[in-house]
Order: sequence, then C-alpha cells, then structure tokens
Amino acid sequence: MTANRALLARARDLNTRAGQSVFSVPNRDELTKLFVVALGGARGIAEIHNISALHLPSLDDRMIERVLSENPDTIIVLGRQIAVEYRSGYNPRVRLDFRGEESRNWLQLPDTGIQLPGGREVAMYSAVEGYSYYIEAASSQFKVKARECLNQGLWDNWRKPELPVPTDSIPPIMEMEYGRCVVTEVSLVAYGTVNYDSWYGSWKSYWSRSRAETEQVYAQACAKFLEVKEKAVRDALKKRVGELYSAHSYNREMPEEMRTRLYNTYYGYSGGATTAAEMEAFIAEVEAAVATISEQKAEAERKQREAETRREQVNTALSNMGYGEAHIWVPVDGKVAYILAGKTSKMGGFEITPDAGDTTYDGPYCFGDSKYRRWVPFKFGVRSQARDYSSRGNLQSEVTLFVPSGLLATGVYGVGSDDEGQYFFPVIYNNAEDAEVIPEVSAIRKIRVPKEPKASAKSGTVPPNSDDTVDLSKVDLSKLFGGGATIRRR
Repeated sequence: MTANRALLARARDLNTRAGQSVFSVPNRDELTKLFVVALGGARGIAEIHNISALHLPSLDDRMIERVLSENPDTIIVLGRQIAVEYRSGYNPRVRLDFRGEESRNWLQLPDTGIQLPGGREVAMYSAVEGYSYYIEAASSQFKVKARECLNQGLWDNWRKPELPVPTDSIPPIMEMEYGRCVVTEVSLVAYGTVNYDSWYGSWKSYWSRSRAETEQVYAQACAKFLEVKEKAVRDALKKRVGELYSAHSYNREMPEEMRTRLYNTYYGYSGGATTAAEMEAFIAEVEAAVATISEQKAEAERKQREAETRREQVNTALSNMGYGEAHIWVPVDGKVAYILAGKTSKMGGFEITPDAGDTTYDGPYCFGDSKYRRWVPFKFGVRSQARDYSSRGNLQSEVTLFVPSGLLATGVYGVGSDDEGQYFFPVIYNNAEDAEVIPEVSAIRKIRVPKEPKASAKSGTVPPNSDDTVDLSKVDLSKLFGGGATIRRR
C-alpha cells in the first residue's frame, strides 16, 4: 500500500509537470475494484495467495524520461539558470526580478515568449523596479503587461487636477500630459471632465486615460447638467411660490383664484403651474399683482395722510380762531345744502328747522371724531336754525343761518355770527380740477347780514326773506372761494 501511494503521487506529479494526463491515476472506486479482484475473496492476510497482485502497475520509464526532458526543473532565461515551477491547471512559471542594473532587462525578452523543450510557453512572475507589485503574465505578453503596469504607476502617482464646478454648461473635455511611456517616451495624455455624484449630490472631477471612456462620461454629464439645472430652477421657483403663498395666502386684496393657484402650485396639486416656464409666468403675474396692490395701498395711505394733514390744519386753524364748530356743505350743482351742527356726546342729536324733507346724506368726512356727527339737509334761500342737543336733552349750541342760492361755491364752510351779523369762511372747496384745496387762514372774509328792516308803516309786516337781505356789494367772491361763487340779484 505504501508503494502504491508513492506510485500514485509520482504519476500525479508527472502529469502536473506535463500539463496533461500522461499517466493513469485511478480514483477510489477504480482502486476498490482492482483490490477486490486481486484479493480473490480472501478474508484475512493468511488467505491472500498472491500478495504481489495488490501492487499497481509500474509507470512507463520511457514516458517518465520524456516528460522530464520536455519539462525540466530549470531553464535558461536571459542568460540565467531559473527554476521552473509546475502547478496543476496553470502554465509552468519562472520567477525573475528586474531591479538595479537589470531593471530594464525585461525589454530583452523575446516577443514570441519563452518555451520549455516540449513547446509549452512559460509564464513569468517578476518584480519590476518602479512598480510596487509583482507582475505575472505569459512570457510572450510580459513586456506588454510590464509596460502597462509601469505606465499605470505613472498614472496612479499623478496628482489629478480638480476641475471647476460647471455653472452655465459642461466645459469641453480637457487634455493633460501625466507622463511619458516607459518604453517609447511618447507623451501619455489624460482626459478630464466632470461627473455628477448622485450619492453626495455634487459635481466631481473625472480623469481617464481613455478618450472614448471620457467622452461617454462627458455625454452623461451634459444630460445630467440639464436635469440638475432644471431641478435647481424648479426648486428656486417653487421656493419663490412658497414665499408668495406664505405672504399672501390671507391677503383678501389678491384674487381668490390667484391664491388658490399659489396653493396648488406650491403643494403640487392639480390646477397649479407645473413646468418651469409656467411657474415663471405665474410668479411674474403674482408679483405684478402684488406690486399693483402695494401701489394702490401706498396711494390710499398717501391720500389718507394728506387728508389727515388737511383736516389737522383746518382743525388747528378753527381752534386758533376760536370760531364755533358748525359747518355747512355745498355739493356740486346742489339745490340743497347740508349742515353739521357742532359736536356732542356719543348720545344725542340735533335738528334743523325748517329742514329739506326726508333727504339725508352722510356727507364728506370732515372734522370728525368718535362723537356723534351727521350732515342734515336744508334749503338755500330760507332762514334756518340748527339746534344741537345732548343725550339728556340739553341744548348745546344753536346756529341761525341764511344762505342765499348761488352765494357759495362747492365746498365746506365754517359758519358763525357776531354782533354785526352772520359770516361764512371757506374750510375746504374744490378747484377747477375737482381737487380739495385748503384756503389760507388769512383768506377768511366776513359776509355781514344787515339788521332786519323795520315793519312797514302801512302794512306793519316784515318783508319776506330773499336774496336782497344779504349785502354782498363789497365782497369779492371770486377771490374768496376760488372763483366758484357768484352774486345773484333780482
């Protein structure tokens, strides 16, 4: 059995060296059959009649010699005796390093490779100066492999420049020399572009020794750039839509339909803008509407400030003059005037006698505060009396006035009287452009009403009220009321 094991090991070794099954090596089942036949039914050693029958056939010496001669233990490579390593399933291999003065001797290897006497090509497993790893290749390909590895080392050690992040477009492919070929001294060129890193969401530099490979990455980068740019534009537009929605979602001055579209666009619901072009147009529309609303609001606030300033000026002027706070309002082409008879408490009222029927009007906002106020109509050319009452019924003020038809131009006037008679003074009136004008305080003039004429000796009656009861011969109304007042004579 020991001899059989040695013979089988020798056969396997020779087959490995030959690279093929030159000698038969039976497997376990085949050996079992051989031994069963050789034992001939023996149940113990004593019953074995031919012990030599258990020996396996010897190997053919001529075949052994042939295998050893065609596959020797050593061969000559570049003038050096090198041991040959035989491995099952692989070509024979020799190990030969190229360092120091012999660092470039690998260039002397034959292009056809190195063969054993039997014709099998030898593989080389060698260290080459300038490359940190062992190089293994068929001897006919070793020079090519060594050249690639050394040039790869130049590439690995080359510090690759960082390319700028694209802004408007992907720049053209960049070419740079990273070294020279270790064999031909030809310039080695690197091709650079940028590539999008989806994991980090950023652009990274990409360098390759293959232009075809770089062109493929470049095409992908161009397509990705358009996608990223469009997404960035959409994100920015959507952010702006969100800002507009947050600022104006409850702005009742903006149309409800526009606010609904802002909501749908921001949250991605149907009915909203979807594409970048649609969102840009919609944002421009909303911003234009916001600008219009702001302008209108600013204009309204400006007018309100101006009105408040005017009212403050008038109130200050009236307060400084010490006149009463009864006023009349003459509308455009009006046949009826209105009186605002003083200020009272929040509870109370006033009446005018005779009044102009049931005609009422809220009138312009003038000299108002939180207290009770109301414009009450009265007729031109009729002597009238206005009485102001408190909530307890107490008489607060009483104004007697007579306004002839055509006497006063459109506007608001203060009215009062003194021991010489009744007078009016302009507070606010409208000019030819229908704009409110506050006259200078110095422009105030008195219009005196002469004393009541005595009763006629014959009739004993007082002449009826008429426009002739007002003496306007010495009053320049064109200067007093902006040219809007006229004198009516019978």
